[in-house]
Amino acid sequence: MSRKQQLDPGELILWLASASMVWGPARLQREAFLLWKGHQDIVQDPKFEYRRSGPHSQSIADAIHVLKQRGLFEESLAWYRVTRAGRRYIRQRLLGVGVSTEQIAQKKESWDEFGRDGLTTHIYRTYPTMSR
Repeated sequence: MSRKQQLDPGELILWLASASMVWGPARLQREAFLLWKGHQDIVQDPKFEYRRSGPHSQSIADAIHVLKQRGLFEESLAWYRVTRAGRRYIRQRLLGVGVSTEQIAQKKESWDEFGRDGLTTHIYRTYPTMSR
């Protein structure tokens, strides 16, 4: 039986942000956590740890810098988004693992409806091992 290829933390970020912009680094970490939890079979473990502001992964933080250097991801003071080159790359990469950018759009839309504290509360209630 062949094992599916897995997305790395940078590809997880591109998949997440391909649905829509992500507002702020804490929200990016929270939403990346939720996406990873829902797709652990196809995403490498980014090693999230507890932070007061929500789950945090140094792998995710490091991947942001690499993606920006490669021209696949952009950031401003308030948001993150995938570049045109990043969209092309992630669409091709997702085909290799059997998922699409559209699959995350509806989930991301519901996560975006939570306020900052609401999303953190949702994570801590749904995944109590991530809270203290």
